[in-house]
Amino acid sequence: MAGVYDDVISVVMRDRKTWACSLVHLDASSWKVTKTWPMPACIKSPKLLADGRVVGVAEITGPGDIPGDDEVVVWEPGAESLFQLTQGAYREELVHPTRDGKKLVFNRRLDKPPEKFSVGNYRRVVCELELPEK
Repeated sequence: MAGVYDDVISVVMRDRKTWACSLVHLDASSWKVTKTWPMPACIKSPKLLADGRVVGVAEITGPGDIPGDDEVVVWEPGAESLFQLTQGAYREELVHPTRDGKKLVFNRRLDKPPEKFSVGNYRRVVCELELPEK
């Protein structure tokens, strides 16, 4: 689920035949679908912003990226493309907007440490970035 605002439940759903994703709005009282938008790419761990945009991570490749790398993105329902907010070789995950909706906080997975220092866990750092205005 992406979020709930004004008695509307927003859910990102994947079609099991085509694997395409859509943002679906449901009326919270009747559970009827009120609106559906096809998404240009699937957004993992989606969060709905108060202004209606969706943030999360998507498997997209930009300049300097490793193919298949997850990047932080923002998408406005109806737009034909995602707006990529991060780039590079590290994997971003677990995106959360701040309460005021002006910044995003996310997790960045770093390279594995040298074997002699490894404890079997990924190294991670918490990052933040300003969210572009609508």
